[in-house]
Amino acid sequence: MRALIGMSLGLAACGPATAPPPQPPPPSAEAEVSLLDAGWAEAVSPRQQLSVPLPDYASWRLDDSGPSFFVTTHLPTQTRLIAGTWREARSVSLEQCAATARLRRPAEFTLEGEALDRQPWRAPADFAGELVLGVSAVPGGFEGRAVAVGHDVGRCYAAALVTRTKTERELGDRLALLTERSLQGLRLRAVGERATGASGRVRTP
Repeated sequence: MRALIGMSLGLAACGPATAPPPQPPPPSAEAEVSLLDAGWAEAVSPRQQLSVPLPDYASWRLDDSGPSFFVTTHLPTQTRLIAGTWREARSVSLEQCAATARLRRPAEFTLEGEALDRQPWRAPADFAGELVLGVSAVPGGFEGRAVAVGHDVGRCYAAALVTRTKTERELGDRLALLTERSLQGLRLRAVGERATGASGRVRTP
């Protein structure tokens, strides 16, 4: 995973000849806030019937009010991780699931124009799909996103991670941490859990 992220960062750094290079932050800018591999707990979405492990759990804002996606935001870094499941026709394809995700949340699921890498993805269990990684240069640094889409018989799943950093190193560390631990650790809740859970309930993984 880290090698894949490094490859995307290299492609983003090359970029089109007409693309402006990332601008460094001004000297007075605050230091980069790192997302540490500590303080893990599980965020629960009864509406979407899923849960996701998050680092530095106390700093995340959880929003389970939307009809389509569970939205989590890490306030110190403004990193967003959203996830949702929904019913479809029994023969729904991966492409149809991805198209629906882009229609419902274009800001997170649209990746055109970025350096892309793809790999098979099997999280949560029962869903077959792919992970798409995108990295792009933005004013002041870099934006990275990881999009996971899967399909099962009559069901779709989609999750997106979006974050911005000032340095390539922090972007690589942040994407690797959240992809390998949060997106890969995302799971559908068991029937007994669905009956008793409350939005945002914490369970230590």
